[in-house]
Amino acid sequence: MIPVNKGSSVQHTHPLLYWMTIAYIVGLPNFFLEFDTTGRTHEFGLFNVTSISRIALTLLTAYVLVINLALGRGPIFSRKVKISIGVWISLLAWCTIATILQPASRLSPSLPTDLPLSFFRLGEWVLAFVLFLVLYTREPAEGAMALIVELIGRSSWIIIVMVWVALPLFPHLVYSTDENGSPAILGGVFLAAGILAFESCVAFFYSLFFVRPAHLRWSGCTLALITLGMTRSRTSIISLAVTFLCYAVFVPRRPAHRWAAIGSIFVLGAVVLAFGGRVAAYFARGQAMADVASLDGRTEVWQASMSAIRSRPMLGYGFVIGAKNAIKDHWIYAHWIPPSAHGEFVQALLVGGIPACAMILYLYTAILWRSLRSARQGEFELFLMLAVLQVLIHSMFAGEGIMAVYGPEGAVLPLCWIGFADCPPRMREQSRDSSKLSRPMTLEIAKV
Repeated sequence: MIPVNKGSSVQHTHPLLYWMTIAYIVGLPNFFLEFDTTGRTHEFGLFNVTSISRIALTLLTAYVLVINLALGRGPIFSRKVKISIGVWISLLAWCTIATILQPASRLSPSLPTDLPLSFFRLGEWVLAFVLFLVLYTREPAEGAMALIVELIGRSSWIIIVMVWVALPLFPHLVYSTDENGSPAILGGVFLAAGILAFESCVAFFYSLFFVRPAHLRWSGCTLALITLGMTRSRTSIISLAVTFLCYAVFVPRRPAHRWAAIGSIFVLGAVVLAFGGRVAAYFARGQAMADVASLDGRTEVWQASMSAIRSRPMLGYGFVIGAKNAIKDHWIYAHWIPPSAHGEFVQALLVGGIPACAMILYLYTAILWRSLRSARQGEFELFLMLAVLQVLIHSMFAGEGIMAVYGPEGAVLPLCWIGFADCPPRMREQSRDSSKLSRPMTLEIAKV
């Protein structure tokens, strides 16, 4: 039995564009290699099974988008939207300039593919933003917020189901340990555990708010929590606890739910106190306390990144390749080469210097402020506010949001930006009163 959604109208009017957008958000799993995220991939060559499949997905998505626009014989954007796109264009322009002017690495020779690869990575983000806007403007305004929620929630559950389906087929790829003998984690080579953990947190709240009937709702929440626990992602687990507390505060007109949520947090605290040793061992993941204290080596990465930033504080080193080479030039350890700064704001400084970091800070501050102001207006807004908090915590400590390689967790921020910026509170209230779309994400059950 599988859930079938009857929410957005664009799913039925433009099915190919809709499902191509879902596919582009989800991306393709990695069966063998990382796509140029560490120095070790170069021994396999830039073009390998994983990289070629990713390039193919990007080109196919662009092709579907162009064909839909060409055959539609209408404007690129079907209706006017107000999303304050100026800061996004400014950020893209500045990253482009920084990439063109990126310095050569001191420790490794420049490759002819460095600049094209950097622009390909930038192009992935441009394609994502245009794709989201094209699909969004083809949904009637009264259902636009529901579409954003649907894209985020449905893609997160597709990722989780994809991992669990692959687990019995490729257990050595999906549930594996590293070369140091650490405890096995769900995700493995197939999908980064941090991404899976982030999507599990999003899927938990999506099930909690929108999945019906009740037994499916709680089954979905349980599966999301099990998935999160098997990733052993400390940042995502803490992030879920923080956002769940915010959920308890912002739930509108439901005191019983509020007290139940707060009570569950106290129960969780009691469990941690009662089984402190086992909880500590679980979070340590077989690592020494020095590694845990350094946030799994992130403080070392941040030190190397800041050392590089001090040399080029205004312009930075360019998108992806230049930033990666900058860390490599200032890295003093030999066991691995970090692919990025593992922090959105530090990565922004690496990529485009202080101007890029200022624009990223504005984007995060603005979307957080808008989401907090709207959180009490309904379940759509509350869900998206919690998703924004997840993105903020994840991008600060577990990885990057929009300043590194495009991925499913990074897609959430532009989707939330479009939804909150284009749909002011008054419009949301009017659309909810006129079209009775208080639960367009309600799920039915279809037998297969």
